[in-house]
Amino acid sequence: MDVDALNQSVVNTTTEVVSQVDVSTALTLFFTVVIPEVFSRFFLLVSAPILYPIMWWLLIHLVITFFLFEFYFERHEDEDLGWTAALANSVVMMFISMELLRDIYGHDKTPFAIILQLGRDYFSLGLFSEQMIMVSLILLLGIAGVGTAIINYYHVLPRSLAFLVSGHKTVNLLAYFLIVVTYRYKYENPVPLDIITFIALGLFGLLMWSIILLLTRKRKSAHPHRSRKNIF
Repeated sequence: MDVDALNQSVVNTTTEVVSQVDVSTALTLFFTVVIPEVFSRFFLLVSAPILYPIMWWLLIHLVITFFLFEFYFERHEDEDLGWTAALANSVVMMFISMELLRDIYGHDKTPFAIILQLGRDYFSLGLFSEQMIMVSLILLLGIAGVGTAIINYYHVLPRSLAFLVSGHKTVNLLAYFLIVVTYRYKYENPVPLDIITFIALGLFGLLMWSIILLLTRKRKSAHPHRSRKNIF
């Protein structure tokens, strides 16, 4: 075997060993670090209303509308989300956004004072500071509310797409996430805004959808021949 062939053989063997080590290390880190951290963030989202009961001033509205919408459309299967309900969901996003800004900057300030303070903070703290990233997310929720309100008012998008964006599941999930982020920041225990947190948010949304699906199936199995004229 010549020298070049020997060197190539050594390189191939080394590359194969390194690849195996890299894969093994990556899998170990994934199961020992990433997965536990995802479930830690997931528990953080689930437990937030217990740790910060003051959140319920905003959450109670989301919870009531969420379950009312779910059970209404489950009971009246021939109906779907209308343009007026989608428009109302857009308004909810705007109000939640404004209320979260008040929680950060103080309930004693006028909207104009908060807007001026926002401008000063963007210049003094920087766009990528932790506080301003969170404030930007809150503002994006408000902007999304305004944008979807225009879309729903003028029926700009196809009905199915507009209702997906402005549906109560989407609105409530985004609002809940920002409420948790805001209150944890307010009480000096901020949520890291990274990919792991957003994966945990997806799992939280899946949990909520599964609970609703289970409840509606139980109601249907308990009342298979229920008349729509009944009150309950």
